[in-house]
Amino acid sequence: MDALHNVSSRAMDNAFTPPQWQFQFSTFKQAVQVPRPQRHGRAIKGNTARAPFLRAQSYQAARESAVAGLSNDKLVRAATMAASGRGNAAGSKALVAGAAFLCMAAVLLAATPAAEAGATTYLVGDAAGWTRNVDYGGWLAGKTFRAGDVLVFKYNSTFHDVAWVSKGGYKKCTVSPKGFAPVYRNGYDAVTLPRGTHYFICGVPGHCSAGMKLAVTVY
Repeated sequence: MDALHNVSSRAMDNAFTPPQWQFQFSTFKQAVQVPRPQRHGRAIKGNTARAPFLRAQSYQAARESAVAGLSNDKLVRAATMAASGRGNAAGSKALVAGAAFLCMAAVLLAATPAAEAGATTYLVGDAAGWTRNVDYGGWLAGKTFRAGDVLVFKYNSTFHDVAWVSKGGYKKCTVSPKGFAPVYRNGYDAVTLPRGTHYFICGVPGHCSAGMKLAVTVY
């Protein structure tokens, strides 16, 4: 029995050696890492383009926000404590490892607004397309957008573009945040929508103020 106990003890000790735990914890941190925004999305016909949606937050704040949204489960709370350095030495490593795994899986599912079955594709402006002097507020009326739905911007790329901007950029008709807001110039751009409110304008001077702006709330 003593020999068996010694073997079991060694097995438990080896199960959470520092290198293995560091690997598990680094995997957990990667799972809640928000991708750095891209300046230009791929906007080719038939493609869907995803853009960053946490521009107003620092990357650290974005990670904390992602974890906080999952904190109802006790295991996930343990992982949150570990990630923020508040865990204590008496906490079970096995518990935290399990929490990290669960949280990693949940974040990956929540962070990817994949096109869902039954997703709807909307041609912005219908027959008018994406151009000046169109009432896009009227076009939005009566529509309910769900995560995974697709907006298609059809326009003359010689004269217009599509910029996915912040709320401030939408209000001021500026391509903002500068250097991070994706700008599409293909003339036929399909954008898959995640949850939240998203803002689009034409970045050509004067066009946004002439009505080429769109604010979409997605459920």
